[in-house]
Amino acid sequence: VTVIDEYAFSGCSGLTSVTIPSSVTSIGESAFSDCSGLTRVTISEGVRSIGKKAFRDCSSLASVTIPSSLTSIGGEAFSDCSGLMSVTILPGLTSIEDAVFCYCSSLRTVTIPSSVTSIGVDAFSDCTSLPSVTIPSSVKTIGDGAFAFCGNLSSVQMSDGVEIFGSDAFAWCSKLQKLPMPSSLKSIGKSVFLNCRSA
Repeated sequence: VTVIDEYAFSGCSGLTSVTIPSSVTSIGESAFSDCSGLTRVTISEGVRSIGKKAFRDCSSLASVTIPSSLTSIGGEAFSDCSGLMSVTILPGLTSIEDAVFCYCSSLRTVTIPSSVTSIGVDAFSDCTSLPSVTIPSSVKTIGDGAFAFCGNLSSVQMSDGVEIFGSDAFAWCSKLQKLPMPSSLKSIGKSVFLNCRSA
């Protein structure tokens, strides 16, 4: 098997564990979406692309590791995974696309590697349990609303490298106390820190 096609296992609520072998290079759109009983996913090195909404609304999934072979991850790929607590992205991926992890309300730890150059629109929005994030110097663009409504976010570590803060990038992060402004910054969108009451 080299491809798991779109909607292949969508809505299989009794599915609890999945191992994607190294022979698979592509996981299609919504391939495992709405698998509410899925608690564990192992994505082997070799997988190159994960389609839009591939694991959307897998509410029991607790952690995920993105392999270094991955070059593309579609929008909303892991959105609404309300039980997801930990995300590790291994070096290789260059872009975290729009809304990939939005509404992951239990997310507490995320590792963003130095291969990533852009964080998309709403990428981590409404991750209401996320307490801190470290953004590597390789990241040039933080998209509109990328961390908006992360109500528990109090610490953002960031070095020189970031050039663009999109609109609402950190809006409604009510516990955010300090955010370093890198000297590389060229553009700050509207309402970037709207209602960051602790800042």
